[in-house]
Amino acid sequence: MESFEVVLLLLGCVLVSSIFDQVFSRLAMPLVQIALGAVVGFLIAEDPSAVISDPELFLLIFIAPLLFDESRHADKGALWKNKGHIISLAIGLVFITALVVGFVLNLIVPSIPLAAAFALGAALGPTDAVAVASLSKETDIPERQKSILEGESIINDASGIVSFQFALAAAVTGSFSLLDASVDFVVSFFGGILLGAGGLTRAYTKGATDALTAAGIARMGLWTLWDVPCTYPLLERMKLEVAAAGGVVRDAEYGADITLHAAFPAGGAERFQAKLTELSAGSLSMTAAGEEFLPGPREEAR
Repeated sequence: MESFEVVLLLLGCVLVSSIFDQVFSRLAMPLVQIALGAVVGFLIAEDPSAVISDPELFLLIFIAPLLFDESRHADKGALWKNKGHIISLAIGLVFITALVVGFVLNLIVPSIPLAAAFALGAALGPTDAVAVASLSKETDIPERQKSILEGESIINDASGIVSFQFALAAAVTGSFSLLDASVDFVVSFFGGILLGAGGLTRAYTKGATDALTAAGIARMGLWTLWDVPCTYPLLERMKLEVAAAGGVVRDAEYGADITLHAAFPAGGAERFQAKLTELSAGSLSMTAAGEEFLPGPREEAR
């Protein structure tokens, strides 16, 4: 089937399972979704695996959104506090589960090759993020245990997938390379962490930069301060010319004449002085009053 049709079909199954969950609240939604998936698979294809034959597409459609949703709602502080337990479960427990299930299954059913039994153990080893969320709704789990299980379910896919891939390859080809498996695991596990950290850092950096730019702080610069003599008839025109030169009128002194206290970025004072000379026929000249670091003007909304 085409990928678009598969996605529409899956969305329909999710909608139907949500309705079932509302009507039959005591029935676990994951079981309903599994049943719907099995029914749909057998109805539309003789071989259900042909519905989504590309494993990468399966990971993109199912695993990535589930992990993203779980990580978005996870308690980041608790994850960091329990990082030691989480990593030991996500790596050690998955490998141990794969080995124990493999040896026990091969012992009970000797006709099943040991490599195939290890593949089954690797598939069962990683804790499912959805299962943890469903369990926490129906059972009172202490917060610490819940945080550990949630964190382990988020990052255990690398060890589970690598274990499954190499166990399956060993079952098919009859050979196994510990070096290749170790390298693949390191790349999958730590590469995912690095990519996630890089994306998170880039997102936070862009957000901070946008906020500083909007406030003008990102363009802090040295401005020159000037006292600008002005007559009442020219007051409004002078304010407009100050703004046109990129400057700002900070305040004013009113008397027989007016003195505007203005600030200009680099090059702005020269442009304004030329306009002041033109408007006053050379009778007015502004006086320097110092320098100050100020933020640049805000960018206009596009």
